Amino acid sequence: MGVQTLQGAVVDSSEESRPEATEEILLENDGVDPDIEAAEVGEIIEVLDADPELPMLTVYEPRILEGPLPGENGLVDEATAVFPVPNDCSPSIKEASLACSTGPVDLSSTVIDSNGEFIPVEISADLEEIFLTSPINGDLAFPLVFTIYLAESQSPELLDTAEETLAWMISEDQGPGLSQEELDAEELQLNEEAEAKSYTEDKDALQLPEAQPAVSAVAYIIPGTPVQTLPKASITVVPASTSRPRKVTIPSNYRYCPNTCKPKARHDYCTSPAVNYWGTTRGIADFRGPCARHDMMIANIAKKKISLSTKKTQRRQGDLQFRANLQQNCRNGFYTLKQAGSKASCFAASGGYYAAVAYTTSRWNGK
Repeated sequence: MGVQTLQGAVVDSSEESRPEATEEILLENDGVDPDIEAAEVGEIIEVLDADPELPMLTVYEPRILEGPLPGENGLVDEATAVFPVPNDCSPSIKEASLACSTGPVDLSSTVIDSNGEFIPVEISADLEEIFLTSPINGDLAFPLVFTIYLAESQSPELLDTAEETLAWMISEDQGPGLSQEELDAEELQLNEEAEAKSYTEDKDALQLPEAQPAVSAVAYIIPGTPVQTLPKASITVVPASTSRPRKVTIPSNYRYCPNTCKPKARHDYCTSPAVNYWGTTRGIADFRGPCARHDMMIANIAKKKISLSTKKTQRRQGDLQFRANLQQNCRNGFYTLKQAGSKASCFAASGGYYAAVAYTTSRWNGK
């Protein structure tokens, strides 16, 4: 994780633990009350912990800093993102982790610029909130994305993979993405390998869910410092693409049949508790295509009479394609400037999905 590593960081539960600054930017979640966000993250931790077959990994909605802001004596030189402590959890005073009712949970401290580079950050906490604080200056590549991934302490590699994936998605957020020819070639290969199973997609099996409220970030100055009005235009996030990338669609031979086909996980698009759509009031990213293609890739490799080592190597290549497909559909679903906040959230969630997939691949038995 480089500069954002948590090793040696201290989370202090005292209210005096956060360093005071004469002038500082605070980044909070403008779309949902902190109590609601704390309850939602806590519930996800509990739900994921209930399934021992799935790794426990979740992520906070990103907080975004669009650019440097003027202060009383020049530019404000520090930004702090604020995250509520999840329900049924409390900060540890010895290490950057939480003590939750389900067990210990490790935290990432993730701050990434628009080039996909990690920014130095310090993590601290009181009994109710977690803080990520980074120095800022005009030379950084704005906007900056602040977020925290949470993972069970037995699987610290999940945090590294999720952060690296988010950084990659942000850094590759320009250009046309995968071409229609590349997507068609992938689908053709998957369909040809799956023809023996006579897969067909049940197009009526899943209805589009209602969009959920958008969750975005807002910046303001700590009480007691000079009051400044931030123009609404400054509260934006990852730059919009110059054009809308192609959508990664469901292969024609994919069969959606979670109630009758085995294994279920290869016939249900994105296996629960992942979601098939990333929906906000500003749009929807459809994850069914990337997930269906990933399901078919695994099924096709599992049928091959090759060594387990070779199967894992091929599956890892398929995982990378899954990562690219998720990123492409986030960009397809949220491609305008007004949708940029939702795209950042989509990238953050996708980083968690890919980390879970990579974790599963490393433990795969080839069947």
